[in-house]
Amino acid sequence: YLVAFESNFETLSRDGNYDDYFFELNKRIQLFPYALTNEREFLAAMYTIFSLDNVGSIHLEQRAGLGRLDMTTDDGQYLNIYEMKCCKSIAAAICQIYEKKYYEKYISFAAERSRRIKLFGVNFNPPSEISCRIDIQETIGKEAFTTVYEGRHPK
Repeated sequence: YLVAFESNFETLSRDGNYDDYFFELNKRIQLFPYALTNEREFLAAMYTIFSLDNVGSIHLEQRAGLGRLDMTTDDGQYLNIYEMKCCKSIAAAICQIYEKKYYEKYISFAAERSRRIKLFGVNFNPPSEISCRIDIQETIGKEAFTTVYEGRHPK
């Protein structure tokens, strides 16, 4: 079962509290009553957690660039693009976003709404380790991104 938590992902992400963001995510994943063993199950768990936490609009498996990205969320301030991996690396996840140009489809969409884009490369190592790298668009409407976070939970 899932329980309510005090902090929500939208606020933690917007405020740049990424350590707390991934601590909370890891805590909630541990509440799932079955082992997450692959990328699909991890993505389904993330979708469930974000949906229960009302993290704006959420879209899965969107065609973008040269493939399909795993998930996007729109929290009203940032358009967030997620690429998930299981038992691989955050480098593999973030590199796939860049190599397949998943963000290109969203640059003008985000700019029209005065939003920047965040890229989340996430890796899950069962049973309980989540690592992530987050890159943020430097300027609205441009293709330049800067890494603002790289971490692992539990540490």
